[in-house]
Amino acid sequence: QFSHPDATFEFYRGWIPIVVGLCFELDKLLGEQRALFQWKQMKEKFGSARLYYALAGESILIGDIHLPEGLQTLQIQPDVPSDLFQQVDTLVRTAQEASKHACMVCGATAVTRSYGGYLQTLCGAHRADVIGRAAVRELAKPRVPSLSDSSSSSKGDAS
Repeated sequence: QFSHPDATFEFYRGWIPIVVGLCFELDKLLGEQRALFQWKQMKEKFGSARLYYALAGESILIGDIHLPEGLQTLQIQPDVPSDLFQQVDTLVRTAQEASKHACMVCGATAVTRSYGGYLQTLCGAHRADVIGRAAVRELAKPRVPSLSDSSSSSKGDAS
């Protein structure tokens, strides 16, 4: 799923369980056809996860239109077998929808609000107007242990 050479992945730690669950479900669905699927980009857009992918080498095209009644997202289906595309797309859309209700920091139930013109999906404990936008960005970054972290903990385990 993650072999596309130009793929980029930037999303928040509170959404990691959603993305991991989605990858597991896609792997189950695709089975022996899993090589047909590749992630192209994972990011935050308008306060929720936006997940772009290619299926059988074809990419889905997505566009957003701001209307008075809210954001309208349009997408154009790639030229792949439609039942497989529909199943994959349902899983991806379900995950994207789940991120609209999960705190970017901790994954708790949350609401999308505008903070200084930026939409963020945050729970009461992590609201940007309470802790500040800079604190939200820092807390929401996925934590990836460095090699020095693992060698420190292994040294501590040896004594």
